[in-house]
Amino acid sequence: MGQLFSLLLLVGFIGAYFKWIALAVAAYFTYRWAVAAWARHRAAADAWAAEQKAIAARADQQHSWVIADDDRGVYGAAMPSVRQMRRRLAPDLTDIGQTPSSLHTVDRVA
Repeated sequence: MGQLFSLLLLVGFIGAYFKWIALAVAAYFTYRWAVAAWARHRAAADAWAAEQKAIAARADQQHSWVIADDDRGVYGAAMPSVRQMRRRLAPDLTDIGQTPSSLHTVDRVA
C-alpha cells in the first residue's frame, strides 16, 4: 500500500509541475547543445587561424625572396618552364617559335 501511495504522489508531482520539469529538461539539453556547438566553432576558428598563419609565413618567405632578388619570390619554389609560361599566356600559340622552321610564324604574329 505504501508503494502505491508513493507512486500516486510521484505521478501527482509530475502532473502538477510538468511545465517546470519540461522546461528544466529543455534547458539542460539546450545547454549541452550550446557547449558542443561552441567546441565545434572553436575548432573551426583554430583551424582557420592555423591556415592563415601558414599563408602569412609563406608570404613572408616569398617577400624575403623578392627582396633578395630571387625569382622564387615571383614564381614560387617550382618555377615554370618557358613552355609552361607560353601555354599560360597564349594557349593557342604554344608551338610558335619552338623549331627553326616555325620562326617565320613568329614574324607574322608580331
